[in-house]
Amino acid sequence: MGSLDFSPGAILRETHGHIQAALGEELDEISLERIVLGLFFTGVKLSNSFGGICFTPVKTIPEAVCCPSSARAMQACCRMLSFNGELIL
Repeated sequence: MGSLDFSPGAILRETHGHIQAALGEELDEISLERIVLGLFFTGVKLSNSFGGICFTPVKTIPEAVCCPSSARAMQACCRMLSFNGELIL
């Protein structure tokens, strides 16, 4: 058993490695078909029919006192639709 990695981003790096190992070259064929951004949630649909959602509990963002200030912090997502799975990860 290897040593535990508590550095910033360790969970994402480990998850990325597991996804690459599981999907291999298939990952290059997967793209985003749809992205839905709400003020405190994100949903995606992948070209392989899978999808996922995530949310941020509003209480974890102290500066999120109103919708306009929260919406201003969001980036445009449309340009990500052309990215393949490897690039998204």
